[in-house]
Amino acid sequence: IDSIYYQKKDKSLSALLPRFNADQIDMDPLIEPWYRKVVGADYSSAMMLTQLVTVLTARLSCAELLPFEPLQYVVDVRSHLAGIDRRCAAQGVAVPTAARAAVDERLLLLELSSRRMQERLQAALASGALDHQQRRAVNVQLLQLERCWLDRKGLPGRPWYRSLYAASDPTSGYAAWMLPALRLAVEAGGDVAAELGRVARALDRIYARLIQIEAILVVALDE
Repeated sequence: IDSIYYQKKDKSLSALLPRFNADQIDMDPLIEPWYRKVVGADYSSAMMLTQLVTVLTARLSCAELLPFEPLQYVVDVRSHLAGIDRRCAAQGVAVPTAARAAVDERLLLLELSSRRMQERLQAALASGALDHQQRRAVNVQLLQLERCWLDRKGLPGRPWYRSLYAASDPTSGYAAWMLPALRLAVEAGGDVAAELGRVARALDRIYARLIQIEAILVVALDE
């Protein structure tokens, strides 16, 4: 989030951004020495996070359409898969060629669909073609994009974690693992092909949502 942009666009927004004084924060006396030493004496990291959430909330509440960019999934998943490839090489695990190719095919379809949808979306917004009901319908579909990563089976050994996109690692519970079920299969000798298949199905679900958004936009632009 570019807070400078938003402050320039709406100077009143800068008044919403909180200012902190570490000396005014009441902290548990057992935590305070650790916090000031490790996190910082000026409370700047907490201030940064609070400002980020404030700007993000303002952006979401003021946007006609939710500012999601499906194309970023393509960029990020390709990057995460490259990381998985490096872990496979380090662990001596063979990457299942067919299963990996299937994921790559989905990513290409998703890239093309995302670019096409974004162009139509910008055209619809610029022309004012979307009425209230159509904007709401698009937002409903955009909200579902992140949920497309949810899988009923969850992660192996941790079924309460249902996102195939991100989770904490299984040991420390703190560090993040991207594509966690696939990563675990690589690290622990699991079924890599099966987990690539689950990633492919998640991408299929995202693609299906984008097709529904495109259908709404096509109707709006043709009216």
